[in-house]
Amino acid sequence: MPWALPAVFCVLAPLTVGVNLASSAPAPNGALPRAQAVEIKPAPQKVPNNGCPAKPQYVDTHAGQNFLCGSAPNKQFYPGPLDVVWATGKNDKIWAQNTKPNEIHGVASVKAYVDVVDCPVHGIPKATIVPQCPARRTRSASSSDSTSSHSSGVQSRAPTQIIPASPVDGPYSCSPSPPDPGISGDGWIGWSWKQPGPCYYLIPPDVHCTETSGQLIVDAQAPQMAAVNANKGTVDWQFVAWSLIIYKQDATTQPVTWKVIHQTPFYWSKPTDLFDVPLSAVAPNNWRLFSAEKDGAPAFSTHAGTFRLPSLGTYTFNFSYEWYGTPSAGEGLKPLPQASYLEFVSGYHLNARSGANVVPVYPNLTNLAWDPAACTFSQ
Repeated sequence: MPWALPAVFCVLAPLTVGVNLASSAPAPNGALPRAQAVEIKPAPQKVPNNGCPAKPQYVDTHAGQNFLCGSAPNKQFYPGPLDVVWATGKNDKIWAQNTKPNEIHGVASVKAYVDVVDCPVHGIPKATIVPQCPARRTRSASSSDSTSSHSSGVQSRAPTQIIPASPVDGPYSCSPSPPDPGISGDGWIGWSWKQPGPCYYLIPPDVHCTETSGQLIVDAQAPQMAAVNANKGTVDWQFVAWSLIIYKQDATTQPVTWKVIHQTPFYWSKPTDLFDVPLSAVAPNNWRLFSAEKDGAPAFSTHAGTFRLPSLGTYTFNFSYEWYGTPSAGEGLKPLPQASYLEFVSGYHLNARSGANVVPVYPNLTNLAWDPAACTFSQ
């Protein structure tokens, strides 16, 4: 794409036509921009090979989350904090006593040395887990963490358009919001499809517009996403993903339309929930492309990309988020709920530098700090 600047950590791809989106929430003070009905690319159905790289990996090789996977017999796995392990070789050993969470999968002959935050361990007999994981409860969490009609099973669906006019993402805020004050202090925002219902937590990304040497530049940070706390007292792990969508306003139509001019690929990560690990252990997501050949190392942690816009005008931005549903990890544990969410970047997270101005998507709204906003480049 000729107008996209290559970023160190971001690979750009042309827009792929996907599923038609429809609004599920009324716009404040008037009709929604008709860009909501434009077809965009939905998130892939699943992460290939459970995130395992194309080649076997047994040792933590880089900062951030590693996926250690191998099927050869008698291998030793050395995961670092927040690494995921898939050990399927006969008599393999997993050395996961690093004091931080790990998600661990194995088979009957594997032996795992774990911390309590690694429990439950999947597929490995209780007798070969050191120390043994405590017995799990048969019921978990309160109704506020239960799954809803929007999040049953592992089926994926098209994103649902929601345009918030407040700092709370989604139709409902989580109650209490948030359960841990330290989470909001770190910038996490929680929302729910229904009350009661599961709470989805993310840190919305920042987008910066500027004109540099005659070029119209948008620089975007990546969001941060957390797993749903489906099981209180147990560390939940969940695949999540996002994509950035850039719209340009066409003021020649009435009402004005917003045309998609670019969508980035979707990127995935596998974080924990925020409530069953110390906040100090919650690290930035490591975002990877949906390509097994490229999943051996993280694509990036915070920088989504730098983009050159094609011409003067007004641009607004969506982030499409996906939480992937997962069946129950064992007896007494709830499945992880699935959800899709498409959100305009608010004025609070949109910053215009030299050569650009931030304007509300809806001119009648006055509280620009939280309202959907756009960047305008003009002569």
